Amino acid sequence: MAFGIAAPLPYEVIGHGLLFVDIAIAMYDLDKFKCINDMYGHSAGDEALVAVSEAVRSRLCEDEILVRWGGEEFIVIMKQNERRFEEHAQEIREAVGQLQLETV
Repeated sequence: MAFGIAAPLPYEVIGHGLLFVDIAIAMYDLDKFKCINDMYGHSAGDEALVAVSEAVRSRLCEDEILVRWGGEEFIVIMKQNERRFEEHAQEIREAVGQLQLETV
């Protein structure tokens, strides 16, 4: 599941002061992640987190940032306009949804 916002937000450019650019923030929460830890152990859960982060990174542009925001939540920060943001956030979600985890 994904939740996100897209809006002009302050963006600090070193040496150039505060600018406003379109920055979007998408938050992803892995559904039923606790079940992986409970059924297969924390090592399998760690492998799943690594696989998810790799799948997300494979869809990111050079200037986009992936952040782990908690146990199984991730945030992606991207410079996108609202229309492109929704499309791009869905591409990331689909990449994660297509993962085939060997241990699980």
